[in-house]
Amino acid sequence: MKPICWEISDTEGVLIIDDSVEEKKYTDQNELICGHYDHTQGRSVKGVDFLTALYCSQDVSVPVSVEWIRKDKPETDKKTVR
Repeated sequence: MKPICWEISDTEGVLIIDDSVEEKKYTDQNELICGHYDHTQGRSVKGVDFLTALYCSQDVSVPVSVEWIRKDKPETDKKTVR
């Protein structure tokens, strides 16, 4: 854990994990930018999927980690493949 987290840690501190998709509809597909289901839109979109971790305690929020999601089996949009 980051040193600042130890400084602000207490029994009421929480670790918040968030899974997000940032749509990139005009960018070419690659290992990061591909089809991901976006729950906010209720459909699959071409974009980047990532996890973030944020530690919150004593009215202070500290970003702890960002992890890019790579799919084991990339999917290709058949409409754009020639």
